[in-house]
Amino acid sequence: NADAYFFAGSTLIELERFSEALGYLKEAGRLNPSNPGVWFETGRALEGLGRTDEAVSGYERALSLDPENDWILYNYGRILNVEGKSQDALHTLNESIRQEPCRQDSYYEKSISLLTTGKPEEALKAIDMAISLEPTNQGYRKQRLKITAMINPMDWDPAIQKQRMKQDPANATPWLNTGVIAYHNRLFEDAVRTLDQAILLSPRSSEAW
Repeated sequence: NADAYFFAGSTLIELERFSEALGYLKEAGRLNPSNPGVWFETGRALEGLGRTDEAVSGYERALSLDPENDWILYNYGRILNVEGKSQDALHTLNESIRQEPCRQDSYYEKSISLLTTGKPEEALKAIDMAISLEPTNQGYRKQRLKITAMINPMDWDPAIQKQRMKQDPANATPWLNTGVIAYHNRLFEDAVRTLDQAILLSPRSSEAW
């Protein structure tokens, strides 16, 4: 029974028993090779084993059987990013977003593709969309900082920020930037002190909070 093998394989993946899962999914694929779920789950199992190059083939086969499935498109785009195939990933993620525009992780992965292909301004728009859909996600916030550091590298120069503080003490931005720099250098007391000042100068700054 192909469905029984498929269900067993999928369940084993959730238990992170990836090698066992592959055996069941192989049999499911033999009995019913037209089920895209079998090849999608095969991709997941291979990815769980760190065999990402083989996982790509699993997702590709799933997509060939169900080309408009937004979840398969997203995962295929994500694994292409892992494999360093950023341009192909971008194309696939755009299609995933077209099919399902409210999945925040699609915009996060899109920002990775855009940043890798030398488009930081577009990457910033993508990560801002992800943040708008899930404001509390710290991974998205870190990605945004990485992108802005590429767009405005002077914002990450402590000496320049101190100079700006002296020139305009009432400007919250250099205090914010200095606090972020300190935080990423794990100088947490300095970070709190400078971010507190940024909040005093700009109480509505969501980035400082």
